[in-house]
Amino acid sequence: MNLKMISRIYLLSGMMLMVTVVCGCMPHPEPAPLVYTLADEEKASETSQTSRPGNEKPVLKLMQIRGAAPFTSADILYRDRNYGINSYAYSRWSDAPVTMLEGFLLAFLERGSLFSSVLPPSSAASGGLILESLLQDFSLHISAGKHAHAEVKVIFYLIDTHKGRLPASKEIAVSVPAAGTDADHAVSAINSAVLKVAQELQTWLAAEIERRR
Repeated sequence: MNLKMISRIYLLSGMMLMVTVVCGCMPHPEPAPLVYTLADEEKASETSQTSRPGNEKPVLKLMQIRGAAPFTSADILYRDRNYGINSYAYSRWSDAPVTMLEGFLLAFLERGSLFSSVLPPSSAASGGLILESLLQDFSLHISAGKHAHAEVKVIFYLIDTHKGRLPASKEIAVSVPAAGTDADHAVSAINSAVLKVAQELQTWLAAEIERRR
């Protein structure tokens, strides 16, 4: 093997090494985030109200749900055993929890039989009853031993615009075990918790309507 051939081999080896190094230093594209939403479950309870003369079903207007800053972004949140709030790197909600919950409750209550109409916050019409909400938790809680559960907590305020009564309030907090600590299991457990919150809300509203007759 002559000197020229040896030089060529070293040159090719150096070029291959350089290409390998350069490729390794190039930024790798991050995976596209998985997007999740609340499942629109057809499980509104059939709470019925008997119509009597002068006792028609009321109109309910939902006001925009308020919440702490973490629940106004699309991050899927989890809390560790030190109560730190974190988010999943490659998973997101389709919208902020306050917005998704508003749409979920609107659809759920519309399918029930408590109200003659359920109005969204954007409606120019007014309802005899107004429902205000404050979202306080919407996350997965991870404890020691990797046990996890979803927590959804909402405070509701029911305002009677016709009778001028003091608002009635109800705190609904639901905890649902999660089968794992990843985003898939977090979303599944949160969906179950939201459905239970909606069911408890409808039961409370039915009792309040009956009490106000």
